[in-house]
Amino acid sequence: MSLQKPSNCLHIIKLLNIQENETIPHRFLLVKGKVEGQGRKCCGDKKIALFLGNTPQTQVSADSDSGRFKFLLDLGEEDKRYHLRLKYCNNKLELFINYKQKRSVYSIQPLIILAKDETEEADDEKVSEYQQIIDLNLFLVQAVYAEKLNEQSKGRLCFNFKDKCGIFRSCLTKSEIWQLNEHDLWSSLAKELLLSEWGKDESTVKFVAFIACSKYLGDEVVKSQDFSYENIRKHMLGHVACGTGGFALFSSSYFYSWPKEFERILQSFNDRKKIDLSKDPDDSNYRKTYGGVYASSLGAVCHEIGHIFDLGHDLEGVMGSNFDYINNVLVTNKTTEHLPTRMVVQQNYNGGNQMPKQRFTQIKKTPAQGFLISYREQKENDSFYFSPNSAIILSHHLWLKCDMEIVNNQDFEVDLCEKDLVVKSLKFPLKLIEIRTNSNSLVKQWFELQKLPHETEVFQYNLSKFRNQLEHDCHLFVMSIKGHMKKIWL
Repeated sequence: MSLQKPSNCLHIIKLLNIQENETIPHRFLLVKGKVEGQGRKCCGDKKIALFLGNTPQTQVSADSDSGRFKFLLDLGEEDKRYHLRLKYCNNKLELFINYKQKRSVYSIQPLIILAKDETEEADDEKVSEYQQIIDLNLFLVQAVYAEKLNEQSKGRLCFNFKDKCGIFRSCLTKSEIWQLNEHDLWSSLAKELLLSEWGKDESTVKFVAFIACSKYLGDEVVKSQDFSYENIRKHMLGHVACGTGGFALFSSSYFYSWPKEFERILQSFNDRKKIDLSKDPDDSNYRKTYGGVYASSLGAVCHEIGHIFDLGHDLEGVMGSNFDYINNVLVTNKTTEHLPTRMVVQQNYNGGNQMPKQRFTQIKKTPAQGFLISYREQKENDSFYFSPNSAIILSHHLWLKCDMEIVNNQDFEVDLCEKDLVVKSLKFPLKLIEIRTNSNSLVKQWFELQKLPHETEVFQYNLSKFRNQLEHDCHLFVMSIKGHMKKIWL
């Protein structure tokens, strides 16, 4: 247990997400807590302070009315045992944590993608800055994944990085990148990457990449006087936000709002500076601020990384309409946000089927009663979470689970008898089955088949009562308790 220093102070410091001697596998750590007894009068400093060893931590967000606080810590590059000390008024709280970075044969490799005619010499400063931005913010995504899974009692599970952000030079010129639509750009770069030296370890490495030469035609947007999300997207060249298989691809269009230094992360989420649409694109879900763009675009990265970890779409949560709220995970806000609902829609592309057709697009404002739902959700939690079925998949996924065991999906033999609709696994017990739509991978039904390790192992499951759903634009996602995964198309 953490040690509460004896004091005559009437205030009590409580930590909400950290325990004494807990092992932390990710570099950035969110420390959440609450000071009780806010109205009581003592003679000390009424400001929460946290020391990592002897170093005071400055990345803090606190609400004096509720007493809640959040610190964001950088634990550094080397494994270490840390002494945490918190102080409020005349009271102190101390505990130790063990920082031991996640290591696994399964990893994520960040990349910045340069066009064939981009010269590293001429753009060296920009490329170096982009690499810094990517590494910093993916460490933050890593921490958010661990925090969200820990909230659901899955433990601090997270992915690890193979190396710092590397450079991948495409065979496409800037002009060719700007001319391709999202689908063709993803497909072309995915093929290039897999055929390159980077792709030799594709069975154990997934890639999260950003296109350096993304371009925004802001003058044309201003000229049109159409500032809708849809019109802004039409005027973005080399823009992608898609994750599937082992490749998540994004543009660098929103890097103007992303911090490149750890000390500016919380400040960036709180940045209320208005966007100049003649210079920079807006993907803030109509918040129209730098902080809003940072939250929505980083939340989109969390969402698309979820897809390369084989997650489908949900109606809500990280894999649904709530990924805009990643700022609430890290910042203690007094106000709530009521944002338009993002809906899963199908986009038709000409030719090719390597990339899923589903995209998240804002298509309508939520009704007035939605404000009350949003207000309640943000007051009771931060509105950024994985659904229970997504959390189950992540907790058994090879890229996140704790053991170093190598699993081959080819060993997972699953049959579906179309007559009686019984799913049968021939060798490994089943953990989870989802019914997903073909058009947008939306999870319609899901079943957890073995909730506890000591329960009877389940090797088959009858889906006959869902025949009508399965016969209309649906497929199955099946996972074993070992983390094997298969999709069964009907």
